[in-house]
Amino acid sequence: MIYRFGDFTLDLPAAELRRSGGAAIAVERQVFLLLVLLVRNGHRLTTHNEIVETVWNGAAISDATISSRIRSARAAIGDDGTRQQAIRTLRGRGFRFEMAVTVDAAPLPLHAAPRSDGPETGHASERSQAPSIAVLRFSAGSQSPHSQLLGTAIAHELIVTLSRMKWLTVIARGSSFQFSPVAEAQNVGQRLDVRYLLSGRIEERGGTLVLAPLLTVARSGEVIWADRFEGPLDDVHLLKEEVARAVVTAAEIDIPRHEARLAQQMPSEALDAWAHYHLGLNHIYRFTEKDNEKSAGHFSKALALAPDFARAHAGMSFVAFQRAFSNFDGDSKAAAHDARTSAERAMELAPGDPLSNFVLGRSYWVLQDPENACSHLERAVALNPSYAQGHYSLGLVQALAGNSEPVQAHADAAIRLSPIDPLLYGMHGMRAWAALNAGDWSRAAFWASKSARTPGAHYLVDMLAASVNAVAGESREAAYFAERTRRRRPDANLEQFISAFVFPGWNERRPLAAALQRLGF
Repeated sequence: MIYRFGDFTLDLPAAELRRSGGAAIAVERQVFLLLVLLVRNGHRLTTHNEIVETVWNGAAISDATISSRIRSARAAIGDDGTRQQAIRTLRGRGFRFEMAVTVDAAPLPLHAAPRSDGPETGHASERSQAPSIAVLRFSAGSQSPHSQLLGTAIAHELIVTLSRMKWLTVIARGSSFQFSPVAEAQNVGQRLDVRYLLSGRIEERGGTLVLAPLLTVARSGEVIWADRFEGPLDDVHLLKEEVARAVVTAAEIDIPRHEARLAQQMPSEALDAWAHYHLGLNHIYRFTEKDNEKSAGHFSKALALAPDFARAHAGMSFVAFQRAFSNFDGDSKAAAHDARTSAERAMELAPGDPLSNFVLGRSYWVLQDPENACSHLERAVALNPSYAQGHYSLGLVQALAGNSEPVQAHADAAIRLSPIDPLLYGMHGMRAWAALNAGDWSRAAFWASKSARTPGAHYLVDMLAASVNAVAGESREAAYFAERTRRRRPDANLEQFISAFVFPGWNERRPLAAALQRLGF
């Protein structure tokens, strides 16, 4: 879709904001996404919560950060907080786009099916299978044969990359490449019977190559992810790899989040196995006992509907891992064995799915078996080299086994692959463990504190930050994180920390344990 308002054009396929005459306006990705949301909503109120969910993927964001992006969005289109001619603030409620907007639909392919203008309903009959996606050839901003060939090559590589994600049905290029790169989403989705489309645009500007991928919902045309990548034309292969990593992350995070949002709008009796699975995922990363129980309920319902649903068994393993790691019910050993049992069933059903290997590896982690844990986590990463959480868990297990150098490499890979991952706090924590294993307590304290302050961090990470800062001589930080641990989890104790993080015989067990004892744990 292309939106026009005043003297400006918001081009979604190109991921560009332009002035009349074609001059592109440089804006940050978050500002671009914010403008897309406001313009798409037209004169409807856009709430703070809607902005956070769309632009920041539901992360904990301050009002000051939102205000900063609103100011940047206004400045980009010649508006300001005093005039509010384009973006109006409705104090305490949200924002509204005030300008008249016209929409240019992309041209239809010659063989496109008749258009369906109905909204995405999410009825069970339409959602009874795994999420599906078609990748279109990237459109070229010029008639250059090189750009057009590159658009086809990039799309082909993305099909191969996405096909490694066993939970996602990916349409073969023989079908998706029959459509024009600028085909309308609704028509492609209807013809290919897919829920999502990945498209994009290529531009060559002198010696610079610009790639702008776009992930949309096929039936509605809703944009759920867009980004823009630039680099020297000579580095095209590195740029393609960067785009592929970003697309995998978007598919792993944004598609399940959208699926969960659809499922939340459906009556409970209409939910199918995949809907329950995505609702379970929606609660699993909140790391509370209550949310863990909700996840278990949804995964159980998914298995009642589809007993051989490998991913639901993997979800049950994840739930049991959380019970063991956080000692929710006071029997972490039994929970660890439950995690392995469910993971082994997932492996029986889907041995080639990275998630099956991932949850089995993590079950061995809480069973205090680093060798088997590393073996299965290494296989998860081998099956999908772009699996950020696989790199994270593999690095963390290696760290807890006393290693340093490979840990840093896995931490860097995980953060590069998924910079807004729900487990980002743990990825920062890996850097703390790597520094700790290298004997650099000052650097370990820095990364432990950063990990604990990252949104979503577990209470055990607060304990890590408290203990490492205490050993490093940062008594104020140590006291702060110790107090925060008690506030979040009054029953937190040394045994829980040792059980979750420390393998037997690890050299740094004693100083960390002694520090926590001095802090009253």
